[in-house]
Amino acid sequence: MRRNGRLAELDIGTVKVHVLERCPAIRFIRRPLAAEDEYEADPSHGEIIGLPPGDSSESALIGDMIAECIEYVHPALSGTAGGS
Repeated sequence: MRRNGRLAELDIGTVKVHVLERCPAIRFIRRPLAAEDEYEADPSHGEIIGLPPGDSSESALIGDMIAECIEYVHPALSGTAGGS
């Protein structure tokens, strides 16, 4: 990740309620991350799969709906400015 990158924190329950009716094919998979180098393990990490193709208007709409569910934005690297 770039030094000025950001990570979005989402509540999956909120995303499911907000998005699944519009896009029932998406799935939420728990994918915990193991500790690596100076980074701690992240047991809460997950992935969203089954999204529409990235260049479609449906994809843009689903992306906007997911973005509406962002609770916090964190700096990707510790010690960087930003985040909320």
